[in-house]
Amino acid sequence: MSRSINQRVHPVWPVRPSQPVRLLWLSAWLLTAAGCITPALSVPSAEVERMLALPPSTTGLTPAQSASLRSLLTTSKLKRRVLELHLDGESLRLKRLLGDGEPVMGPAIVAQAGLVYQLRTEWLLETGLLRERARELLTPEQQMWWVRNRLKVIDPR
Repeated sequence: MSRSINQRVHPVWPVRPSQPVRLLWLSAWLLTAAGCITPALSVPSAEVERMLALPPSTTGLTPAQSASLRSLLTTSKLKRRVLELHLDGESLRLKRLLGDGEPVMGPAIVAQAGLVYQLRTEWLLETGLLRERARELLTPEQQMWWVRNRLKVIDPR
């Protein structure tokens, strides 16, 4: 009698080759949606805020650049806040679905997890776009200063 490796490793729950990938993605979606995997990429806004707080002689920012960065920061924070509110509501809805006894692979949970995953991705994308847009406003010398001093700007200890 020939047994596959999946049956030898896990005889109670034989898994077809395509199922582990689906289960992995679904579990990542559910963990992300439930807030267990929290993205810690909110640093660009802190970088820009602290860079703006430094004296212009240190950073080399002109008043026009400072105004543009402040506007960019305000717009990004507003977009992220709207996404956070929408994400909180959809995450709560997903947690309710999971608590209602719905099957984990049920279409309602898969669709809701996909929506939460998409909202988290948009939130992360907005965070990354802030860093990119801020970098585009800087001169090459200022960009080099920012790269060299990023950690000092984030954590001034």
